Amino acid sequence: MMSKCRECDGEGKVGIEIFVPQNFDRDVGYIDHMMVECPECGGSGEEEVEPCHYCGGNCPNDHEHM
Repeated sequence: MMSKCRECDGEGKVGIEIFVPQNFDRDVGYIDHMMVECPECGGSGEEEVEPCHYCGGNCPNDHEHM
């Protein structure tokens, strides 16, 4: 059963921080941001999930049984 990836919320990409160090041309280092392929779903935006063992997979998204 396929479901929207929880890591990237179905987008297929996630934001990461890149630390750019100080060097001869730059007085101070800084943190840059970049979008990369989601490592959990491989960029598809979907992930394989096991059907709920209580209801056989008929639960709404993110539903938790007690």
